[in-house]
Amino acid sequence: YRHQYDKLYLIEGTESKYPGVKKALDNYNKQTGAISEEWDESELVEIAREQKANTGSEYFSNYYDETNSYISRLDENVISIVEDFSSYYGGAHGYYGLSGQSYDAKTGEELSILDVVSNLDDLRSAAQEIFSRDYPMILEGEPGSEEALSNSFDDENGLVWSLGPTCLSLYYNPYTLASYAAGMQQIDIRYTDYPKLFNKGIVEQEGDWAIKARNLMEDIDNDGALDY
Repeated sequence: YRHQYDKLYLIEGTESKYPGVKKALDNYNKQTGAISEEWDESELVEIAREQKANTGSEYFSNYYDETNSYISRLDENVISIVEDFSSYYGGAHGYYGLSGQSYDAKTGEELSILDVVSNLDDLRSAAQEIFSRDYPMILEGEPGSEEALSNSFDDENGLVWSLGPTCLSLYYNPYTLASYAAGMQQIDIRYTDYPKLFNKGIVEQEGDWAIKARNLMEDIDNDGALDY
């Protein structure tokens, strides 16, 4: 069983300059390795023994959790971290997806989705609009996906999200809205498209940004149209 994950730190000597960010990263680092603590060694041995008996030794492989973390936004108001994870605990295939944690950059406290948006019903409407635009094939080929998306906003703690400099991203990992074969869906709600949805301090800031590109769409030449 292999468990691999990232921890994030400020450059040595800068901790006192950014106490809120330091606290946020300390809080994140406490959480990021927690999944390994859920597995007792004897449980893993028993699960492995059962899998080997069912599949034969020639098909037996190891179990793993792997997480890569990167910062999607950091300014005077927000620090947001995205985790790209994959795991395998037996069966026909492993699992993968994205998750996010966001913090107040001044206090280091974790942000809830209601710290970011003014109303969950309005967030639901925005997400449904973008989902129907970006994933028409999912709507057509995966019955129940539209209802599952709507129901996801009934529990604010169940939403998986992060913040970037230009948008709020909602992540729907495999099986959440559709089948494993349909993959994961990411809904990017741009601040400029829904300015009344977001609370003060969340909308994009002035200045230069470095963004990890994941099929990034931005208006690079300021002509009003998104560029790939």
